[in-house]
Amino acid sequence: MKRLSKDQKQQRADLVTRLNDAAEAVRAALAAVNAEIAGKLNSAIENYNLVASVVEAFRDEIVSEMEYYASDRSDRWQKSERGQRHEAWKQEWEGLDVTALDAIDKIDEPEMAHANEFESMRSQPG
Repeated sequence: MKRLSKDQKQQRADLVTRLNDAAEAVRAALAAVNAEIAGKLNSAIENYNLVASVVEAFRDEIVSEMEYYASDRSDRWQKSERGQRHEAWKQEWEGLDVTALDAIDKIDEPEMAHANEFESMRSQPG
């Protein structure tokens, strides 16, 4: 093959158009998804974080009561098997992770340079 035929050039042009149209569809879908993120998803995350903060306060209250209970006991009790089980139970509660979720800004547009690269391919040797 010495060069692209007239039909091949037309086919390439048609494919470039299809790629560009498909890229526009991706951009439109991405804009719609980002609007949903800004509205629904981040609102749900905010609500989740409010509930998580209530859970965190509850956890802290429980741990505080456990600490008070243990500190009111003798050193002998604290070193006993029951005291050790109580301490392990308290550490379990202290380890409960209720870190807030981060809001999501948006999904970035992927690079879609295929059409430009494809269109710039030479139709014959240099």
